Amino acid sequence: SRLTILYGESGVGKSSLLNAKVIRQLRKEDDFPSVTFAAWSTDPAGQIRQAMASALGGEAKGDDGTLASCVLARADRIKGRLLLVLDQFEEYFQYRTRQPDTFLDQFSELVVREDLPVNVLIAIREDSLSSLDVFQDSIPQLFDNYLRLEHLSRSSAREAIEGPIAAYVEATGRLVQLEPGLPGAVIESISGQGERVPGIYLQLVMSALWDHDSAAGFLRIATLKDLGGAHRIFETHFSTAIQDRLTDSERSIAERIFKSLVTSSGRKQVQTLSDVAEPADREETHTVLRKLRDARILAQVPAPLGAPAGEPAYEFVHDVLARAALEWRTARSLELERKKADLERRAAQKFR
Repeated sequence: SRLTILYGESGVGKSSLLNAKVIRQLRKEDDFPSVTFAAWSTDPAGQIRQAMASALGGEAKGDDGTLASCVLARADRIKGRLLLVLDQFEEYFQYRTRQPDTFLDQFSELVVREDLPVNVLIAIREDSLSSLDVFQDSIPQLFDNYLRLEHLSRSSAREAIEGPIAAYVEATGRLVQLEPGLPGAVIESISGQGERVPGIYLQLVMSALWDHDSAAGFLRIATLKDLGGAHRIFETHFSTAIQDRLTDSERSIAERIFKSLVTSSGRKQVQTLSDVAEPADREETHTVLRKLRDARILAQVPAPLGAPAGEPAYEFVHDVLARAALEWRTARSLELERKKADLERRAAQKFR
């Protein structure tokens, strides 16, 4: 298909699937080059063109600066077809009102021109799927081929646990085993009796078990218990992400964000960018929200009824993380108060 739409809930693993498997596999095939793009904040048409030109060999005669001419001028360099993957496509709609929009027409031409050896895949959040209607008049085949990515079933989650271990053993020759019953214990720890297993949680838990047990060659149920189960692993992930991904000034902004996103009783709630940002630091607040989203602490969700069109909204991806944020805010406030008291005491001693 010239155009494929891959969609699913926030956090279901669209980017992981594309980058960890699909793109790697296609790049092994010399006749199917690929370009992945996910930076929508500034001039997406120009940046996509640069990425394609770089992948296909730089400048070419006849390239007039549009996406279509970029491919057409380099068609003789493409063995087979070029795959253009446009990830996190919902962000295009967030940013398009802030800049001259040349992308819509250029993208439509790229898809509909049959003389261009290019296939396009759009990855987009399910709640933003209706935004694609802006292309419906210019791309008649817009929804001809679409795929929905769902959370893992319990059986798929078991395969996702066992398959990488088997692949690792085959690739390295080093024996690593799973204790019988571990896959079931991991799934139970994450989802209880539920049928859906979010891949990001499975990744966090299995990564923690691997870090602790892989050197011994045996991943154990006892280690899962020692780590406090899935919920405690999520809390550790929260603490590590806050410390490693945010600067001190960004942690101050995160503290304000969390005050709006979690109630005093530890329940998560949806808030828009405008709800959590001060006018003077809206852009920096948006940056922090995106970092927390990329760290799988927050999820971007549909804005509440009455919010401005295109206004991004967020909530915690899990109640455990909301409670961890509440505890972190409390501990941070106490630490700041302690430091302030220490400074006041030292100042008082200095002038005695």
